[in-house]
Amino acid sequence: MSSFDPAVIVSNLADEWFLALWVGGAMFSATLLLVRIASPNVRETITLRLMGVEEERWSDSVCSLFDGFFGRNHLSLRCIFLSVIMSLTTVTALWIVLGGEGTMQTRTEDARPFLQVLVIGLAINVVADYVSLLETRWLLRGMRGWRSVWAQAGVLLADLAITAAIILGAIYAYAASPLNEGGDFSVGELLGVFSIYSIFFYSTFITSVWTWGYILSSWTIRLFARYRLAERFDAQDNLAFVLAAFVGLVIGAGTLVALVPLQKDADGVSRFENTLCNAFGGQTCHAVARLTEDEEAKAQRVLQGCATGASAVCLEKGLSRYEIDPEVVFEHFRAACDGENAAGCTNLGYLYRDGTGVAQDYARAAALFEEGCDGGDAPGCTKLGFLYGTGTGVAQDDARAAELYKEGCDGGHANGCTILGFLYDNGTGVAQDYARAAALYKEGCDGGDALGCTYLGTLYGAGTGVAQDFARAAALYKEGCEGGHWLGCRNLGALYYKGTGVAQDVARAIEIFREDCDGGNAIGCTILGALYYKGTGVARDVSRAVELFEEACDGGDELGCRALEALEQK
Repeated sequence: MSSFDPAVIVSNLADEWFLALWVGGAMFSATLLLVRIASPNVRETITLRLMGVEEERWSDSVCSLFDGFFGRNHLSLRCIFLSVIMSLTTVTALWIVLGGEGTMQTRTEDARPFLQVLVIGLAINVVADYVSLLETRWLLRGMRGWRSVWAQAGVLLADLAITAAIILGAIYAYAASPLNEGGDFSVGELLGVFSIYSIFFYSTFITSVWTWGYILSSWTIRLFARYRLAERFDAQDNLAFVLAAFVGLVIGAGTLVALVPLQKDADGVSRFENTLCNAFGGQTCHAVARLTEDEEAKAQRVLQGCATGASAVCLEKGLSRYEIDPEVVFEHFRAACDGENAAGCTNLGYLYRDGTGVAQDYARAAALFEEGCDGGDAPGCTKLGFLYGTGTGVAQDDARAAELYKEGCDGGHANGCTILGFLYDNGTGVAQDYARAAALYKEGCDGGDALGCTYLGTLYGAGTGVAQDFARAAALYKEGCEGGHWLGCRNLGALYYKGTGVAQDVARAIEIFREDCDGGNAIGCTILGALYYKGTGVARDVSRAVELFEEACDGGDELGCRALEALEQK
């Protein structure tokens, strides 16, 4: 991720001087006009204030101005109406300033039309802005008692905090209501304008203009009085120009300074946006990544977002690229796990277990499976159970394996149920219990685990733990075979071959064995080779039988190797 280059920022600011000049000039013109059209009494009052005369009465003047605009009664229809108009006007202005639908879609991935934004503004801002206006009125009334610079600075901070609390409460209430159509946000996204709700958040602070206006004007009065600026610049005769020049200069310089954190560096992201990513992480980093032009920096911000809470994105990216780019997958699963995503830890454990994109490390895999299991990821429990059952990366412990398979099964992982059933079937780590094994096999089968269907079929075929039922066994073997489990295919083929539980159909049996062999199951090749050698259901073909035994032997089936050896000796 690129660092911020001061030379780049200075260069960018040089390009922005016109904006600062324009803002400062606009404020100069507006102040000049307002002072010139003001009544002589008002101009005289302002001049006296700048000279330090009756400064304590300045708060009364601001309150009178506030009351003159909104009315003295805060609960009046006039005040409510003006507050509503101000709310909607501010929302509209922000929508325009932020670039409208196109820009908002780029930044927020939310393409709501302007009319819908206004409707949401009615739901969120009207009440919040009205309450904020009440808070502003209360602060203005208390200004007489807050005359020190530090006290007034505290008032500014308090005003920001109270206003933010008011609008955040309104936004959260709307987001939790049935009116919300699924829009989500975080505080970092609100501040960075990465959420459609940012418009409603920032618009509420327009009510703070009165408090800030009073305090900043109060500081201006003190500055003029302390350094006798009013007398030096002959403010009494040139009030409009002196005051307008001062306001324009301060606002213009302030605008230029405010542009510093908004300047974009080489990767297309501003310092402000980068700071938000570092401060809030999660979805905020993902939002910043959308704006990042440099691909390497973009990838790093995505990983940073995953590692700080928004981990689902990296889990999804890792799974989608599992067979394509192991190293990239590793980085995404690690970020997801760092973001406390249990499934991310489990999937990272797979990589360490298999040595995919990283050096094989069974102990590390076990630790990650445990982290995933503790975080509620059922497959992590099952995979950790397998390591305990085989003594891979951990000390072998069948009882502990059984506990973990149970956690996996209880968590909804079908394979965990099947393997736990296998332990009960064989009395490994638990007391042997065929009925319990049958129930667990059924749970695994119902959950989509082909192995569970096959094993349950073997119990029905043997009448172990359940009443013997070859037809039921055949149906279960069929489910297991269709789910990709070789033993289900072999057992189903055997039933068709013998006509047990199904109508005898040797051709169908051969077809199943052939599919089993073609699917890479060595035992299926051995059985099919034996049928070709004997000419059972097919024309006798010793050459074909030899080929099948060779395929079975190469696939690791010892019986196929022995059959091949016997034929070669003849």
